[in-house]
Amino acid sequence: MEKTVHQRYAIVTGSNKGIGFETARQLALQGIKVVLTSRDEKKGLEAVEKLKASGLSDDKVVFHQLDVTDPAIIKTLMEKAVHQRYAIVTGSNKGIGFETVRQLASEGIKVVLTSRDEKKGLDAVEKLKASGLSDDKVVFHQLDVTDPASIASLVNFIKTQFGKLDILVLYIYIYIHIHTYINELLVNLVGYIMRKYLINGNLQVNNAGILGIIIDLHAYKSANKLDGVPPKADDVIRETFEATKECLDTNYYGAKRMVDAFVPLLQLSDSPRIVNISSSSGLLKNIPNEGVKQELKNVENLTEERIDELLNKLLKDFKEGLLDKEGWPAKKSGYILSKAFLNAYTRILAKKYPQFLVNCVCPGLVKTDITYNFGELTAAEGAQSPVRLALLPQGGPSGNFFSRHETMSCF
Repeated sequence: MEKTVHQRYAIVTGSNKGIGFETARQLALQGIKVVLTSRDEKKGLEAVEKLKASGLSDDKVVFHQLDVTDPAIIKTLMEKAVHQRYAIVTGSNKGIGFETVRQLASEGIKVVLTSRDEKKGLDAVEKLKASGLSDDKVVFHQLDVTDPASIASLVNFIKTQFGKLDILVLYIYIYIHIHTYINELLVNLVGYIMRKYLINGNLQVNNAGILGIIIDLHAYKSANKLDGVPPKADDVIRETFEATKECLDTNYYGAKRMVDAFVPLLQLSDSPRIVNISSSSGLLKNIPNEGVKQELKNVENLTEERIDELLNKLLKDFKEGLLDKEGWPAKKSGYILSKAFLNAYTRILAKKYPQFLVNCVCPGLVKTDITYNFGELTAAEGAQSPVRLALLPQGGPSGNFFSRHETMSCF
């Protein structure tokens, strides 16, 4: 069995110069994270910058002011060392996820910002640092929640660098399959369709998953030429089996893969939190099938295996054209069910891990690139409710669905 190497930490007192300075440098070169201390804050910070300029990684040396004759300062340093918390925020290179990272890091939490695209993720980290966040509060790691190998790589990173995980915030962003070539001119048309669809289609929250639809721009242009009036969204939006399957695999199973992988590291925390970003579309009132509703209400008997069976039946019925007959939502079935089952899965987790606080939240209709800046809230405002749930004190609520700050019954 492969031996796990955990991140090690060191404090070197009086290390802004001389032997102490060299001790800090040599320990950092061995991969140890070093706290360089000095009574004089300015000299200590200058020493850290000197070490970084010599080629040491930004995250290997940090400064803390210390006077060994002052018990209060010693206590502060001890508390910071013992109580450092670590978080992962998925899909966080922009939008609500990005603001969630910013707000958690501002609370002193060390956050792993993740993105499928490495360049976009690294650019996002640099943007946060440029805004004034400390260099050691945000790091990047590539992540694709549909790829088990990518998830395993992140697990190994957290295990070796931090040894535990305290907070897991799961954002999975919308993207849309476009049925034809899209150029800059058509971006505005897609934005219009998105806005009409999100409101008229009653998808009240849309910063939280792959939608599982295809926009046919040929149909859009043809319909628009008839009388100059933009067509109804349902006239140009198609749902396919492949898009619906991908929607379920990402929105539901992507979250489940992440939770399954990180539970062991969350169990090492004294305050584990999981926040699933969901949607009001997943409320049970949007599911016609009364049998499915009753099963989801009965969380005492509902299992993850039963959710698998129901999702497989949905896909089978979709392929055979039986959605209406079997009582599934006729429109946006993949998206609605992926969020409904994510809400139910949240309750299962809360029951299975009573020492965790596990909740799901609908952050509101937020102005981001994904909604073509259409919405009621800024990204910073949208991030407030997930951040609040991530920072819940011990004894806080678990197994609940929140619409922003309000607890709701989705059953």
